[in-house]
Amino acid sequence: MKKNLSPRANRRRAAAIVEFAIVAPLLFLLALGLVEYARIEMVVQGMSAAAQEGCRAGIVPGGTSADVLSHADDVLRDGLVTGASVTVNPLEVATLKEGQSFTVTVQVPVDGISWVPSPLLPKGKTLTTRCTMRRESK
Repeated sequence: MKKNLSPRANRRRAAAIVEFAIVAPLLFLLALGLVEYARIEMVVQGMSAAAQEGCRAGIVPGGTSADVLSHADDVLRDGLVTGASVTVNPLEVATLKEGQSFTVTVQVPVDGISWVPSPLLPKGKTLTTRCTMRRESK
């Protein structure tokens, strides 16, 4: 059996619906913004890890640029980072002498990062991270 609500209770119920209609989009926007921020931070962390792991593969005696690229690409793939480009400077680390440094650069276009369609991310920009290490002795 359904109870009849008083006019005052009906008004309060209608007010709650209106309040929810006003606040809900803001809450959803906040939640999606947090997801977007977390994704960007995850990508930046993955890029840093990829650059470091690539450098670590290249500093050891016998390490080559192919090893550097392979290790960096593996870390990026494991971190679900797509569209990244990895470069090594100088091009071949195997020719470096002990103590000489080289740099691994990882770049990811911001356009490919988002999991949520967002007009807030700058289009055409690129996130970049670098790691520089020196070759070890044999």
